[in-house]
Amino acid sequence: MVENCATNDEPIKFGIKIFYQSLLKVCHEKDDIIKFNMAKLAKKIEKGIFINNGSNHHDNRYKSCCRNKLLNLKRNSEFARKIINGDIKAEDVYKLKDNEMLSWGKYYQNKIKLEKKTENIIRTETDLVPMKLEADGSLGSCLSGGSGGTVWVSRDVRR
Repeated sequence: MVENCATNDEPIKFGIKIFYQSLLKVCHEKDDIIKFNMAKLAKKIEKGIFINNGSNHHDNRYKSCCRNKLLNLKRNSEFARKIINGDIKAEDVYKLKDNEMLSWGKYYQNKIKLEKKTENIIRTETDLVPMKLEADGSLGSCLSGGSGGTVWVSRDVRR
């Protein structure tokens, strides 16, 4: 089925074939119409990647993009279904970032991890107070508004 839509260039045939296999793996039924439609989608994915990421099929940028998209298709059946259902256009797969290809569950987990990291890094303004340093950099009488730079200290230190 894939051979019918591929060209004579071996890298193209191979690229389309592996995209085709990844898409077909998600399908419950595998009749000739489904196979034909998966072959068309695979060709559109490969064509979009080639047009936007490479000057030839041996180009490292093209190969890297193909590997990335293939890995996401194989590991994430939810992503493959979105392509099959038309939620994501096959021609536009080339421009998706890694987080856009994640399953909803994995995306949500990553979002929570990122929020926890930023909580640890960023302190709220109410926790910190500015204090002026003396000209020599000491905290000596910094409450009187020294002439040096400003430092931010925790409210607990000030008490």
